[in-house]
Amino acid sequence: MLYIIAGRYKNRKIQFPKHTLTRPTTNKLRGALFNICQTYIEDASFLDLFCGSGAMGLEAISRGAAQATFVDEAKASLQCVRENIQSLGVEKQVRPLWGEARAVLKKLAKQGEQFDIIYIDPPYETKGLSEEIISMIDESNLLKVEGMLFIEESKALLIDKEKWLTLQLESARKMGCTQLIQFKKISCPQSPLL
Repeated sequence: MLYIIAGRYKNRKIQFPKHTLTRPTTNKLRGALFNICQTYIEDASFLDLFCGSGAMGLEAISRGAAQATFVDEAKASLQCVRENIQSLGVEKQVRPLWGEARAVLKKLAKQGEQFDIIYIDPPYETKGLSEEIISMIDESNLLKVEGMLFIEESKALLIDKEKWLTLQLESARKMGCTQLIQFKKISCPQSPLL
């Protein structure tokens, strides 16, 4: 069973989607991420991409984020997110969006949306997806300058830290068969592609 680790909704249970394709983020990794960004979370806008149960975005809300946007293409995941949102009573602070991640990112960029923290947890077996999404964030204004991007990926993934124009690799922490990669947005793209 998943639960909120800290904040206003500490110890509240989070339902998990019934389908087997979703891989839950461990409480240890979730705790590590929020320890890193604890001084930035208050009043932040948080994007939870490939959200699954919505545990990351709901943890952000519990710890003081102003709003969270959840994106997933699995309808069962979004239904689970909606149930978790309703259970916590945070409907006014959240926005669940159904769709393929890259298409939703393009739409959000065209609408001028910006986030303080973006968390992505793509399927490990989809080769190249993480780097493609990092590129989209690098070449857009989706992440505010000084904002943080976190990627949960297989520890086998190697990230080229020199490839990015507006993102700086801060760290890559290995936890079991997973790693938590952290980037910081250091500038705006001169000509945003999205």
